[in-house]
Amino acid sequence: MKKNNLLYVSYGILIIIFVWEIISFIVSPALFPDFFISLGNMFKMLFTTSIILDVLFSLLRILISFSLGLIIGVSLGIISGINKKSEYILLPMMTLIKAVPTIAFILLFMIYFKYSYIYVLTLLIVPIIYQATSHEIFMNNQKYKSLFILRSGKTDLYSIFKVLLPASSVQIVNSFIQSFSLGIKAQVLVESFAYTSSFRGLGKQIYLSFQNSNIQKMISLIIFIILFSLLVDLGLIKLKKKIMTITN
Repeated sequence: MKKNNLLYVSYGILIIIFVWEIISFIVSPALFPDFFISLGNMFKMLFTTSIILDVLFSLLRILISFSLGLIIGVSLGIISGINKKSEYILLPMMTLIKAVPTIAFILLFMIYFKYSYIYVLTLLIVPIIYQATSHEIFMNNQKYKSLFILRSGKTDLYSIFKVLLPASSVQIVNSFIQSFSLGIKAQVLVESFAYTSSFRGLGKQIYLSFQNSNIQKMISLIIFIILFSLLVDLGLIKLKKKIMTITN
């Protein structure tokens, strides 16, 4: 990120903090805590064993869900990108997944599946990664089709993994970045519905804070999730730039 762009980002952050402080002053710190107090409490919480465990459990679920979503989305995207008939077959399924409200998936999966907090997030990620993969694979397949015909007469596994996937990797990573923020919010939402006493996770902690009217703790947890999302987004953007450098 260029220095000028970083400066403008800093201005944007300062504006958010300024508006936050005004709202806190108008509404009442008890209902909307001061930003810097909430930030300080967030750092204090991160040194407690309980919160560390909740963070680790949430991160593990996010990692599993995103891994499954990436594998399924890319696999289906490759199939539909190479074979247009498959794209039409998968169209109703992807449309259904995108159309059904997240809360409906959460409630239904909680009834029928034990690990609903993993499956819901995976389901939300799949269409985003699938769509990007399918489009890029199709475009690159058309671009290099003559090369594949000369080599083996068709688009084989070698062509997919050595040519099509590397050529499509930037857009696939980009779709992964776009889905990450959505994924974290969905994960927190799903975890807030996990009522078992032994369950660990950030979503559960936010829900309990709200239930116990501990607004300060709830806001501090939300700030942590926002900061964590920003850091991961920055990491993924750097990864995208490295991939662009390699592919170009």
